Amino acid sequence: MRKVGRPNVDDNVSEKLLVCARDLFASMPYEKVSIRMIANKAEVNSSMISYYFGSKEGLFEAMFLKTTGPIYQKLQGLVQNPTGDSLIELISKIADEFLKAPMIPKLLTQAMNMPPSDAKRKLVERLMDEFSKPLYEVVFSKLIENEVIREDMDPRMCRLSWISLVMFPFLLPAGVFDLCKGIEDSEEFFKNLMTHNIKLMTHGFIKSDAVLDTGES
Repeated sequence: MRKVGRPNVDDNVSEKLLVCARDLFASMPYEKVSIRMIANKAEVNSSMISYYFGSKEGLFEAMFLKTTGPIYQKLQGLVQNPTGDSLIELISKIADEFLKAPMIPKLLTQAMNMPPSDAKRKLVERLMDEFSKPLYEVVFSKLIENEVIREDMDPRMCRLSWISLVMFPFLLPAGVFDLCKGIEDSEEFFKNLMTHNIKLMTHGFIKSDAVLDTGES
């Protein structure tokens, strides 16, 4: 017998809510996305959001963690095995997950451009701090300790460089594709660009003998 007050739920409801929330948050300002709007898109009762996630903020957090979960697992692997190859694996995993959800980098950028007091920015800052702190404080320190990063390169700049090379392709304005002949807004283009950017990193600030296979022919 169903407990009193417990909604009649379906195993796929939470997944539908996560997907629909991701699409809406990526295409509209956070404050414009309502609980009712998400529920309508998922074709469920709005009470399901409270049941599964507690609030719109809880749903946003769950969506972010679900998207970045596979990346975080790779990040933990890199902490345990800080080599050039494991760094490339992490970069490839980030690219793969962003290709599945290319709106996430834009959503994060939108949030970080909000005033410091904005609730959405505070939420994203907290999530990013939990996610990126191991990278900044552990991963690059171990990469330097294991002599993966070239001695003539500034590790602080290397961090910014790899973040730029991974994030920027997904932040390109649509007009760029109209101005630049020979490129198109497609998954194949982004995959090729990411492969190119990985080669830039392996030949830029990672020691050549620290990487076994860069994917070059």
